[in-house]
Amino acid sequence: MGVCWGQAKVKDQIYFENAVIAQWKSQFEALKLKDVDVQKLYEVYTKIDQDGSGSISLWEMLEHLQLQRNKFTKRVFSIMDEDNSGEIDFREFVIALWNYCTLGKAALILFAFDLYDNDNSGKIDIDEIKLMLKEVYGKDVSNSQQAQMVMGKIQKFSESKADEEIGKEEFSDFVRRNPALLYPAFQLQMTLQRKTMGLGFWEQLANTRVELSEGNFISVTALLQVQISKAAFDSLIEIDSDAPNAGNKLQKFYHAADGAGSTDAYHAMQKHEANGQAGEALSKRAQGAG
Repeated sequence: MGVCWGQAKVKDQIYFENAVIAQWKSQFEALKLKDVDVQKLYEVYTKIDQDGSGSISLWEMLEHLQLQRNKFTKRVFSIMDEDNSGEIDFREFVIALWNYCTLGKAALILFAFDLYDNDNSGKIDIDEIKLMLKEVYGKDVSNSQQAQMVMGKIQKFSESKADEEIGKEEFSDFVRRNPALLYPAFQLQMTLQRKTMGLGFWEQLANTRVELSEGNFISVTALLQVQISKAAFDSLIEIDSDAPNAGNKLQKFYHAADGAGSTDAYHAMQKHEANGQAGEALSKRAQGAG
């Protein structure tokens, strides 16, 4: 019995030793983070928090991880600061890192789109795509052959359109044809994965994210609601009465080996989010549902 007690204590050591982290245990477990994972993430966090204040600034993190300081990187990490305090606590760090590092290719494209859809209209204009390109490449935009090539493609794309605005699906198609637009964003993800827990760790969690969401793309907030409270699951699968076909549109998001999936599910879930639903819509399993 003594051995079992000792093993249990070691297993939950991070929660025994840190009461602040212990209050977030259910959320970390909901994301399938083992206590040893939380311990390692906390070690990363404390190395960044060099002054021992218990919170970190954006610039502290970028400097420690040796990430380029540009406006796109700032946009990405500003979403970590949920309470707009200007500082990132450990919970914000873990959840935001988990969210970005477990995104598939198609989801990361939509994530970038949302960063520039400031009014949540589901549309961005050509100038915002050009701004995205400039911010993604930062100071290298003028000297990068790739960036200049994409800028030319954006201009031709603009000239071929009567409407200056484009939606998520059209943007996704453009990026798939011109992946250089977001190449630095994918590199940022890979760098984060490598410098925090390693590529293998995040690849495994990316697969876990697909399993947790039954193959659909679901935000980390919604996943937490589902995993922590069974009641939240019921609200997740409710389909709005004015969208009777929405359930059918929630197809498998990660259906292709290259990570490219249908954006229909994402659009439907965005609608629910905008309507103030408890979370995004979640379809029944594609097979074996009953």
